[in-house]
Amino acid sequence: VDVSGETDGIGAAIGDEVSAQILELQSSGIDGVAGATVSSQAVRDALDAAIAKAEAGEADAPEEEAEEAVTEAAEAVSEAAGSDTAETVGSNGYVPGTYSGTAKGIESDVKVDVTVDESSITDVAGDVSGETPGLGADIGDEVKEQILNAQSSAIDGVAGATVTSDAVKAALDEALAQASAGSAEAPAKEAADAAAGSAKPRWSAGGIPAAGHAGSSLPAGSIPAAGTESDAGAAGVLYAA
Repeated sequence: VDVSGETDGIGAAIGDEVSAQILELQSSGIDGVAGATVSSQAVRDALDAAIAKAEAGEADAPEEEAEEAVTEAAEAVSEAAGSDTAETVGSNGYVPGTYSGTAKGIESDVKVDVTVDESSITDVAGDVSGETPGLGADIGDEVKEQILNAQSSAIDGVAGATVTSDAVKAALDEALAQASAGSAEAPAKEAADAAAGSAKPRWSAGGIPAAGHAGSSLPAGSIPAAGTESDAGAAGVLYAA
């Protein structure tokens, strides 16, 4: 793990610890390192990308290129944080608008839409319906509340639903990086829905599914089998306001 381009004494110092966590857990569902949230998440995202390639049977890039890719990904997330010492995207300096991000969950691509003003997150909507029913598919309300309270991706997530929680954080980081750059681009369907007065998909208290949480272990070299968030198929439903 190469995090040498991260903040000295913070993100740049987490390599050994996250390596040990990954080897022990055999997946990206690691706790990361307190105080280095963004660097930890960048490691998780890079690991997820590598595992996806392994499952697809794609050859790895040469070692130097792979290390450079990880470093560039970590630096990009760190830059989005707004300073050399900020380890959490989303403290201030946004271009008002609604921005979207996606990240790979345990069973699906998790989407987060975040609405911001110049300095804060004002609303969060998203879709975790493709995650395990009764487990990761039910964390929407809780992570929304955590995000609005923390005003960033530095949230605890939901115990027992680590992979889905991490996917929400990664998708939020992607959306907030766009907000910092002012690169909102509303999908055509959302624009049409807005014009027609349709409600946007969102998670909220009173959303359709109810609670339950999910585990997050992916054994090395294995393809998940049915039964848990780390291995179950998911139908789920979209959270609706």
